[in-house]
Amino acid sequence: MSALRPLLAAVTVGVLALGGGEGALAAVPGEIAELGLGASARVYVFGLATGADGNIWFADLGCSGLGRCALGRIAPTGALRLFTRGLNAGSVPFEVVLGRYGDIWFTDEGTRPAIGRVTPGGQIREFSGGLRRGSQPFALAVGPANTVWFTD
Repeated sequence: MSALRPLLAAVTVGVLALGGGEGALAAVPGEIAELGLGASARVYVFGLATGADGNIWFADLGCSGLGRCALGRIAPTGALRLFTRGLNAGSVPFEVVLGRYGDIWFTDEGTRPAIGRVTPGGQIREFSGGLRRGSQPFALAVGPANTVWFTD
């Protein structure tokens, strides 16, 4: 069972709670370790996905109405990094999922709705061609041949 890395995630205002797993954020099974994510009034974590490299990716919706949202990455060491370069203006990343080839895919419910992709290095590209007017991409899943399915 050593390949199984249990991860228990709960989100409270401005704090991402992690339990289980290995590395600097490891907690005793059944206990919760917390990782502060900044000013609680502006951080609202939504959507979690484990990347192929073990990083935890999330969407930060805390900026809704306050400015620019972000995609975040937490390394197994606990290092936190936020990514905004490449997001559309008015972007609101929502759901995140691991893609077949290691990229993270996400839905963007912002002023220019889109489906986006971020590489493990943090390079972001958004796709909105073909979305109908008034579209609101929400949940998504990766299918065969790296196709991305989403609800609208």
